[in-house]
Amino acid sequence: MARPSNEYAVYRGNMFLCMGTAKECAERIGVHYRTIIRSSNKKYIKKANEDSIISVNLGRALDG
Repeated sequence: MARPSNEYAVYRGNMFLCMGTAKECAERIGVHYRTIIRSSNKKYIKKANEDSIISVNLGRALDG
């Protein structure tokens, strides 16, 4: 049984881009899935500017 993935909400500045697993969000916005994971890091967020992609880790995804 596969373990559930974390869900992320992804933003660019104040604009909401998408929500889903790191892989789903990466495919939607055209970046590597590690970019989604890295952009939820507190140090990354602290250094980010208005044009940076920021993601918020929402926790484990619930399947049906």
